[in-house]
Amino acid sequence: MQQVPASLLRLSRIPFVRDVTTLQAGTWLTMIMQFASSIVLARVLGARAVGLYALTFTIVGTVGMLTDLGQNYSVTTLLPEAYGKRSKQEVEEVIAYFVRIALWWVFPITILLVVCTPWLIERFYPGNDIVILVRLALVTLLFLPAHDLVTLALQGARKIPALMRTELLYNILDLGLPLAMLFWERSVTALVLGRLIAAATKAGISLLLWRGNLRTDPLMPSLRVVLRSLPSIPKRRGLSLGLWIAADKQMSKLANYIPNYLLALFGSATTVGQYRYMLAYLQLSLMFSTNVGRMMGSVLPFLHITNAQRMRKAFWKGSIGNLIITYTLLIPLVMLGNRGLVFLYGTEFAVPSVIFPLMLIIGLDAITVGFSSIYRIHRALYLTIWLQFASVGSGLLVWWFAQPRVGAFIATVLYLVAASLVSKLCHAVNFHIIRSKEEPA
Repeated sequence: MQQVPASLLRLSRIPFVRDVTTLQAGTWLTMIMQFASSIVLARVLGARAVGLYALTFTIVGTVGMLTDLGQNYSVTTLLPEAYGKRSKQEVEEVIAYFVRIALWWVFPITILLVVCTPWLIERFYPGNDIVILVRLALVTLLFLPAHDLVTLALQGARKIPALMRTELLYNILDLGLPLAMLFWERSVTALVLGRLIAAATKAGISLLLWRGNLRTDPLMPSLRVVLRSLPSIPKRRGLSLGLWIAADKQMSKLANYIPNYLLALFGSATTVGQYRYMLAYLQLSLMFSTNVGRMMGSVLPFLHITNAQRMRKAFWKGSIGNLIITYTLLIPLVMLGNRGLVFLYGTEFAVPSVIFPLMLIIGLDAITVGFSSIYRIHRALYLTIWLQFASVGSGLLVWWFAQPRVGAFIATVLYLVAASLVSKLCHAVNFHIIRSKEEPA
């Protein structure tokens, strides 16, 4: 029996495990808040209003892809590499690259979207009540770079306790302010306005957090130094990698948005709400995946510079461990099925029971949590582009044949299953290609 505590003690001394555990502590608190918030929204607004809320941010996420040049993911890869080299100049260049993209691309494009997107919606769907919601939600994009920069810098510098506290504060604002607005006025408009206020508040706090958590790091420049150095930093620094990452991530986002659009077109706002809550319920099993993936995004580039063999071991340990944890949590949720959904959210959120066994296949996504880091490290993001096309194309093909026979809702779930299976096959092929290029001729 003494061997078990000894094993846990050894695990706790591994930096990767310790960092994931630290982040997960904050994630647990966030999940509890999200869980309570989702129940309140479901009970207060109902399935249709929740679906309208989800559809609003689906539209914003879709057009908002125009602001994404892959800058966040470039920094996730380049900053740990710069830290691995202990190069203050490279760290400054990476931060300056992110700031330049925000000033010269994100802000102008966001303003254009705020003006044009609602106008386009009104032009094609006159009198649609989603127009004002989309305009309010789009304004939140103006505030994203400020708090993204702080969390990316903390993650890249491996300041994990500070990162956990910062993200917990951000999540409290993201969840608390919309709920406060909802109690002020029970409407989707109040919820979206709460999200906007939260985004603006986080941006203001981020400037203070930078001084408190990052100015003491000898490798991290001040924002004033970064702004002064912008003209002298190479303009293409990180851009090529970022554009490849953006292409990959935009395709991934589209793959996730497509079900919402299919249900909105062939179902209703109510089915969108049911679908979103069904996914939220089952994705409780993926609660560790986000933090495991994020730590891989920081650790693997660092290990690639310092010790490639350790990088491969860390990759497989993280991926397989994440898969085991995911299925340990997913199987009970699938067994509970509609009983769990109805108990939490109400009878109008019940879905066809055949869906739950199918979601066991989606759980396989847990083993691919580190693949995106491998693609970025080896600058092989072109491999993920054909993967995204293949998975989305196969999913849409399955949906096309299934929808007339089983209805829009089940067909949409089959889209997810088909896309997931094809993506795993493509990952295996891509991994073989990368390994073959690593081996000497």
